[in-house]
Amino acid sequence: MLQAVLLTVYTIGTLFLALYSLTQLVLAVRFALLAALRRAPVLPPAPPAIWPVVVLQLPLYNEKYVVERLLNAVAQLDYPRDRLIVQVLDDSSDDTAEVVAGLVAQHRADGLDIHHVRRPQRVGFKAGALAYGLTLVPQAEFAAILDADFVPAPDFIRRLVPYFGGQRVAFAQGRWEHLNGDENALTRAQALNIDSYYWVEQAARSAIGTVMSFNGTGGMWRIAAIHDAGGWQSDTLTEDFDLSYRAQLRGWRGVFAPDVVVPGELPPQIEAYKRQQSRWATGSSQVLFKLVKPVLMSRMSVPRKTLALLHMAQYLPHPVMLVLLHAGVPDRDDFGHRAVVEQHMRGLCRLSELAATS
Repeated sequence: MLQAVLLTVYTIGTLFLALYSLTQLVLAVRFALLAALRRAPVLPPAPPAIWPVVVLQLPLYNEKYVVERLLNAVAQLDYPRDRLIVQVLDDSSDDTAEVVAGLVAQHRADGLDIHHVRRPQRVGFKAGALAYGLTLVPQAEFAAILDADFVPAPDFIRRLVPYFGGQRVAFAQGRWEHLNGDENALTRAQALNIDSYYWVEQAARSAIGTVMSFNGTGGMWRIAAIHDAGGWQSDTLTEDFDLSYRAQLRGWRGVFAPDVVVPGELPPQIEAYKRQQSRWATGSSQVLFKLVKPVLMSRMSVPRKTLALLHMAQYLPHPVMLVLLHAGVPDRDDFGHRAVVEQHMRGLCRLSELAATS
């Protein structure tokens, strides 16, 4: 009986890893074809005849050391001033608010339509702040988003807006670059991982028109798509991932804008990196449990459903590999040794306990 359980676990885990690896191979081959043909995943579109009203949302929480750099960069944006609204969505509990108030007053005096938004209560964290900000700008058609540790180029918004000329485009995601990519071995490894994600996975997903994700910063949303998808929701730690999938389930689509480069800071310490990855892994898993049924019940083709489900399960291969290490079926000659089987079962129980307490 125990041998059968271990064999079943091992088989299911192996099949999952094989399928996940196959989808990554498909994306890599698609990227290789794009590179071989010297084609961009999405050609930069022509600018619109009339520039729409855009609200630039800057969600902050205790960011006094980087907020001045961010706001000074925002003040240099070359988007028409009469079509741009800037919201500093400040939920800070330290003296960041005082720093922001001074900077906002300075930039308003220079002609920038910038607002310091303080909510009565920090309900819903980042998702709540973004949703609250949208209620204050009914005239805006698009919402660009920048986290505090990113520094936009002057043409950031001007380059993103044209990507919405196509039918049913919900969001356009720019490409992350790195302010401190060469700081140490950890940041260099992160830079390599993020670059491969954008240049291979995001580029390939955008090129073949399958489901892709908005990455929380360095991009822009059509506000009508946000509302149609049910708005920003705070029941997961990755509200951006959640919203982008809900919008695409409603028939909207996302595009990757490789020519829109937005530099940001990478966590230079291992503890900060672990917290970031824990948040992303938890949030992705929450989105998987939340949307697995809607994806399966959607009208998407089977290949698109498979790519979507495995994308939402992107952090699952790591625990699956750990399980396989403990569920490796012993040789036939060892099945009679109770100690061998019990050792594997104890390993699986220990992994379950760690998962329950994490």
